Order: sequence, then structure tokens, then C-alpha cells
Amino acid sequence: MFTSRGTCAYRWFVGTPGCCLARLEVFMWGLLAVAAVFVGGVALYNGLVKLREQADAAWADIDVQLKRRYDLIPNIVETVKGYASHEKTTLEAVVEARSSAMTAKSPAQKGQAEGMLAGALKSLFALSEAYPDLKAASGFRDLQSTLSKLEDSIQNARRYYNAVVRDFNTKIQQVPSNIIANSFNFREREFFEIPENDKALPQHPRSRTLLTPLQCRCTSNSTLGSNQSARDRTVRRRDRCSARRCGSRHRGHSVSLHRVVERGFS
Repeated sequence: MFTSRGTCAYRWFVGTPGCCLARLEVFMWGLLAVAAVFVGGVALYNGLVKLREQADAAWADIDVQLKRRYDLIPNIVETVKGYASHEKTTLEAVVEARSSAMTAKSPAQKGQAEGMLAGALKSLFALSEAYPDLKAASGFRDLQSTLSKLEDSIQNARRYYNAVVRDFNTKIQQVPSNIIANSFNFREREFFEIPENDKALPQHPRSRTLLTPLQCRCTSNSTLGSNQSARDRTVRRRDRCSARRCGSRHRGHSVSLHRVVERGFS
């Protein structure tokens, strides 16, 4: 019985030479399809891993920049305390906001805590308007400049992180990469968003009227161009007047010379 079944299976698989070749071709195409699916799945998996690693690296960069700012804030508080020691409410608010930001873990929690810290720093820097000595202190200006540079670095790192997270989350939701994401436990990442009204550092009223270097360059160029054009118009006007006077003299000289010549011939 076993031998007859084995013989039937062998005959079905082998059969005639033409039938055997056709079945072998179908088998090879099926094998190629399985291999293509496997290679595509590996490529999708590697793409998700790459985006995940980029998101981790971008968040690590943000964490480094935030820690540098956290280390700078106590120096700012101590400098302000030396000129405005009785402003305890504002100083304590900054210290508490810094502690909350340092203990926040997820990007969403960090964003909310950073918004509160930015608001507290605005109130702290606003004190310099009431204390001219503090505003004129070189140490305070240096700390404020350093903090402003750190804010720019944090903003750039935040934009890059959010861009990578957007690509990663989109990849997870798309077909067929969502099948790989669900199979290997890829989860969407949170964005690092700071409230819109707390992103910028406080600006003094006098500094709000200052122009950026590009604006200053454009303004100076336009002013220089207007002054230069005015000078050019003045020079051209003088040249025309001089030419008129010179022409009148030449015309007068030529007329008088012509009369003299006529008299000489006469």
C-alpha cells in the first residue's frame, strides 16, 4: 500500500518530461516570491530600526542641550540674587520649574515642563528692567547670551527630533510596514512640543527694537545707497551747471573771437 502511494506521488511529481518542467518552473517562481517577500520584510524592518535609532540619537542630543541649560540656570539665579535678593518669589519659581523639568521623563512631559521653565525665566529676566545695575552687569549679559545660544541649539535639535519622529510614526502606520511594526513591537514616539507662547526667551523693551545683522546690513546698504544716489544727483547737477557756464563762456568767447576776426578782415 505504501509502495503504491509512493509510486503515485512520484508519478504525479515527475509525470511526463514536459509536465515535470512546467511544475518545476511553478515551484521556482513560488520560491522566488517567498524570497522577495522575505527580502522586503527585512528591508522594512531595517528601515524602522534606522528611524528608531535616529530618534534615540536626536533625543539624546536634546537631553545634552537641556542639561547644559539646567547647569547654567543656578548661575543666573545667583547673579540676579546679588542685585535683587528680595525677589524671592521669582527666584523660587525658576528653581522649582528647573527641578520639574529635570525630573520629567517623556518628551510630552518635558515639553510641558520646559514651557513652565521658559515662563519663569521670562519673569526673571524682566527684573533687569527694574535694576539698572543688574542690566549693566557684564556677567549677567554674558550668562544671558550663553543661554540664548543654548536656546537656539535646543530649538534646532527639537526640530530635527520631531522630523525624525514624524517619519517614524508615518512608517509605522503605512502598509505593509505596519505589519512588520506590529510583529516586532514598534511603537509610535511622542513629539517634543513646547507651548507656542513659551518658546522665546524674554526680550528687553530696548532689545526688541534692535535689528538683526541681516536687517542692519540691508538698512545700512539702503541708507548708503540713498545717500550715494543723493550725492550722485548733486554731483550731476553741479556738472550740468558747470557745463552750462562753461558752454556759455565758450560760446561767448567764440562769438567775441568771431567779431574780432571779422573786424580784422574788414
